[in-house]
Parts: sequence; structure tokens; C-alpha cells
Amino acid sequence: MKPRIFQIIIFQFLFFVHIQAQNRYDKNWVLGLEGTNGVILNMEEPLPGIENVNIPIDMTRANTTINDSIGNLLFYTNACTLANKFHKIPPGGDNFCPGLKVNNIGNGVLALPIKSESGPIYYVFANNGIIFYKTKDEIYGGSDKIITHKIIPSSIKDSFVIVEYKFPSKDTFSLGYLTACQHANGNDWWIINHKSYSNEFMSYLVKADTILAPVSSTVGKNIDNDDNLGQAVFTPNGEHYIFQNSWYGVQIFDFDRCTGKLSNPISFGIPKSDTLISDTGAAVSPNSRYLYLTTAYRLYQYDLWANDIESSAKLIAYWGGGGNFLLYMQLAANGKIYITPDQAKSYGVIEYPDSMGQACGFISEIFLNPSCQSLGLPNLPHFRLGALDIDCDTLTSAISRDKQKSRLKIYPNPVTSYFIVESMDEYGFGKGLNFELTDLNGQVIKREPLALQTLYRDIKVDDLPNGLYIWHIKNKGQIEQSGKVVIHRNY
Repeated sequence: MKPRIFQIIIFQFLFFVHIQAQNRYDKNWVLGLEGTNGVILNMEEPLPGIENVNIPIDMTRANTTINDSIGNLLFYTNACTLANKFHKIPPGGDNFCPGLKVNNIGNGVLALPIKSESGPIYYVFANNGIIFYKTKDEIYGGSDKIITHKIIPSSIKDSFVIVEYKFPSKDTFSLGYLTACQHANGNDWWIINHKSYSNEFMSYLVKADTILAPVSSTVGKNIDNDDNLGQAVFTPNGEHYIFQNSWYGVQIFDFDRCTGKLSNPISFGIPKSDTLISDTGAAVSPNSRYLYLTTAYRLYQYDLWANDIESSAKLIAYWGGGGNFLLYMQLAANGKIYITPDQAKSYGVIEYPDSMGQACGFISEIFLNPSCQSLGLPNLPHFRLGALDIDCDTLTSAISRDKQKSRLKIYPNPVTSYFIVESMDEYGFGKGLNFELTDLNGQVIKREPLALQTLYRDIKVDDLPNGLYIWHIKNKGQIEQSGKVVIHRNY
């Protein structure tokens, strides 16, 4: 992860002149509790400006705020209810997560702006916060869907239309960890979430008029616990995706903004010196060099440019204990990183996150509002990446290929009598797909059509001897996906 010096210098320059830019979606944050204990924080100021307001919803652990491109407050949400800039709940703004008033999933909601031909629109994504149980051999926790709403400004001044949008997935996701990165075209977004109990990450391309089927990256460590004790972030330059969890440590991936693919994982454990497992937070400095991690009572800094990232760890601060843990983190428009505690009216702040070690200037308590107790910070992506100087249109076919490769899976493996071909697309198998099974010499043993818009196809193999076989998914004779399957019986 060596620095590309020229690009980083340009990036830093753009970051610090962003006040003049048209991407001020993160200027104002709304936090606090329902009633008179709300605040609007102007996060472009070195010391955030505070306006006390009466808000109609609790903005605690799961929350986000969105402004328009020039920094005017538009709306805010706690994943369950949305309020407008007048602090009213508009038509369609309630019951985002049916049955819940407050969503306590950290990083459980995210809002993304997209420019369209008719003007700006906004998407809101929320984990539904449901924890469910099946059998001991199946998934027993997680968010069974991502609830999506599209926010469209209307012709009536200061109003908008809210419509529910069907998210293109039937997967079960880890609780929280919602984050996004701008596509290389500078307008669309990749939203990424981790598939429960796996090492598979799903990247969805969010466009003004649609959300495309996912690109799958099966990479890194298997995560078999969905306790939401962590946070996922991108580096501000969009080159790396970081997923960290109290139990399973830190994973750092390269990220391709054109294809949505993750690669080249680096993983290491989180220090357990606090003798407990709690929510942990992550954030990256504006220059994309320093990763900051919280572990209950401690704050660590890691150098992402180091040859050995794990060994570069520096203990920045000890919070002091007493049950007041360090939790989630968020890089603000003023270039500082804020840290939320779980039982306090104040926040921690890293004043100079681009600086190494103690020079980063951590302050344990900055009083944003003495009357406000809030457990959260808004979950915000980096809005100022802009477009890459490459033609991503040439990569459209690559994205399509990844869609095809990721939309089918075959199980169980090994198999005794039959296995299942399952469509990962909620609309079922596409047109013209066929399944083929061959022996190691390439001789076709079975060929079965996959019926259009069906989700499953059983393939019987009880008439075949034990051994290793090769399977192919073909579209008009062209192989789109291949793999191996073992037939094994004890008789």
C-alpha cells in the first residue's frame, strides 16, 4: 500500500478547498434526542457551530443527515423515521423499519446523493435491524434485508416525494457496516455490505434510475458472528475498504471503483487490552494514510503506508474507563475525526488526523452540547472523490461478467444424491442459461436447462459414481461460470 504521492497531494488540496466546491452534503449534522435536546452542528467550522433545535425523532446510534450540494440541510433519519429541514415528518417519512421506533444498529443507515437529468435525488438505505433464528445449522442472526427509499425533490418548494425502492438482493447481511464509495464516474455509488456468516462482500452499483445486481467479492477472513461490534469505512481517496470487528479484527482490501471488486486482503487482530469486547470504531485521516481504531477505552493509530501495518500501531489515548466506552468514529467536513462515547454528553475529537502519533492531537472531551446525550454520529461516505481520469465505460462488460458470475451458487459440496443450483438474483435465472456436468476428460454427463425466472434447479447425481466432476453454466454456448463438485457416498 505504497503512497502515490502526486495523487495524494492533489487530493489533499481538493479536500481543504471543499468549502468552495459543490459537494457539501455533510456540512450540517443533526444529533440528539426527541424533543428539545436536539442540535444542528455546522461541521465546516473548526469548532462546530451549535444550534439547539426541537427534533421529532431520536438521532442516536443509527443516524445520518444529508444536506444539498451547497450545504443547506435537507433531511435526517434514524433509519426508522425521516424528518425534513423544518423538523417535521413528511408524508412517507415514517415506518421505514416497520415495528421499530429507533434502530440501534451502528452504521445501520446511509444516505447517498445522485445527480440525474431531472435534478438531484437521494437514496436512503437502512438495515431493518431484525435478528432472527432458524436452526443451529443455519444463519441465526443478521439483517434479512436492506430497506431502501428514494427521496425525490418535488416541484413544490422545500418538499420531496418519498417512495420505497426494492433493493436487488435476497441475501442476509451483517448488522450495520453500511458504507459506500463513489463510482469512478464521480456520480454513481458503490454500496457495500458483508454477507452474513461468510467471507463474501456484495457491491451494489447505485445509479439515478436503478440499483444493479451485486458484484461479489469472496475474499479475506470468514466472519461467523453478526454482533455488529465494528465499523466499515473507505479511505477518503477511495482506494481501500476497511472492515473491522471486535471479534475478528481488521481487514483492509484494495478497492476498484470501476468494477466494485475487493482484492489483496491484509488482516490483523485488534488489541484486546481492555479485557472486554465492545463496539469498536474506525476512521481514516483525510490524506488516507492513518487508520484510527477504538477498542472500548483505547484509541490506536495505524500507518496504512507502512510495509507492516499491524506493527505500525501506536496507542494514542486511554479514555479512562468507568463504563464510558469509545464507540464509532466519523471524519467531518472540517477535516477532524469525531468519536462518540456510549454514556456522555461530549465527544472525543482527533484535531490533526493527518499527523503521526501524538501530534494528531486527540482531545477526550469536546462539548458539542451539554444538554444532549447521544450515542451516535452520522454515518457518512466521502462526498468529494470526483471522477477518475479513465474511461470506465470500457469496463461495463467487466461489470456485467461479474454480475453473471455472482448470481449463481451450487450446494452442497460434496454431494451424495443431488445438489441445488440457486439463482442469486431475486428475479431468478436469466434467459438462455444451461447447466452442464462433465467428467475430468471433458465428457458431458448431464445437461439441464435453467428455466427462466426460477430460483432453484435440483440436479440429480445418484446415478453417478463417486469422484470429482466439473460443472459449467453456459449462456448460448459460452461458459459464464465453472466449478468443481465432489460426489461422495459411504456405500
